[in-house]
Amino acid sequence: MKAVVITIMVCYIFIFWIGLPIRSVLFSGDGGQQPPLQPIYTGVVLLSGLIVGGTVYIIKTIKNTKSNHRKKENSK
Repeated sequence: MKAVVITIMVCYIFIFWIGLPIRSVLFSGDGGQQPPLQPIYTGVVLLSGLIVGGTVYIIKTIKNTKSNHRKKENSK
């Protein structure tokens, strides 16, 4: 859970605090033609947390499976 929270915070900081100012400098202009992308950026932040959470869960499951398999082999 700690990894998920850290990932979400890092992505949020990178996208909103670092990325938006860089984007405004690189792509200066009126910007009225483009719809606001704030919901998409928020979705990217949440998706990154979901990916990390799933990865952590899979790693824990694999480790538990390996340890259970070793216990069964040692008991034979």
